[in-house]
Amino acid sequence: MRIGSDPEFFVRAANGKILPAFKFLSAAGTTGVTQPYWDGFQAEFTTHPHQKATGLLGDLQRGIQELAGKLPEGAQIVADSVAELSGEELQNTSAEHVALGCSPSRNIYGLFGRGVQDGRKLGIRFAGGHLHFELRGNPARFVENLDATLGIVMCSLAAGYDDPRRRLYYGLAGEYRLPSHGLEYRTLSNFWATHPALASLAVDLARTFLRMPRAILASQREIVEILNNTDVAGARRVLRENSGIFLAVLERLYGRGAYATWRALLDGPESVRIDPRQVERNWTRLVCWGVHVNAN
Repeated sequence: MRIGSDPEFFVRAANGKILPAFKFLSAAGTTGVTQPYWDGFQAEFTTHPHQKATGLLGDLQRGIQELAGKLPEGAQIVADSVAELSGEELQNTSAEHVALGCSPSRNIYGLFGRGVQDGRKLGIRFAGGHLHFELRGNPARFVENLDATLGIVMCSLAAGYDDPRRRLYYGLAGEYRLPSHGLEYRTLSNFWATHPALASLAVDLARTFLRMPRAILASQREIVEILNNTDVAGARRVLRENSGIFLAVLERLYGRGAYATWRALLDGPESVRIDPRQVERNWTRLVCWGVHVNAN
């Protein structure tokens, strides 16, 4: 199974305001893989599909470094999943740049976010971290499994970072597309892409749980409500109630590093000295759970 991604990030100028990506990046379709482009106010880039997590980490590192190299002086990449825009800015931005251009998602639970007819009337924008899988089969089974595992893990880890307003519009539990290469899982924000340890965890857990039958002891309804409400306490309750399966998977993946990872899942990334806010600095070296990774 090969995995790729197309993460989005906001950029803040030195004055603290969101710096629209279309002011310093080229349009989609004019850049290569890992080369950033504007997607409305967000900056975005794509990766190659990779069989190994290290390959995807290398592409993410290159993409973020390319983006950082194009920033005006004093600007920085931020971990925000939602950015607020002023009414004046929206009115003075061209229709091309203010439009919300995503094609519609599918949803295994029949859920859909609020529709937006006029992008000028929506004062916020969103940054996603979609994962793409080269696989075939029943998308409902795959997506439900990802919701109950990777979705719950990232809901817990991203406490204080994921903005609940994003899922009023998109990124709900069960959200996906079926591109030509297989499956695009659209529930996650960009949080997992803010640090190589979080990115490696996302890829490793996705690959592991997609190969297993659904083993999490929580109802579908409970998982959906936790994700759609960004219910961190609920996510951590599910993790504790299923500690046996999660710890077994983490031990298989990381050996002795499993317990630091588990602590981060329950207490947040800062408990293991990971600061998601320092996006550019985090990606200067590929360090995953204390281990330097050679992605070449």
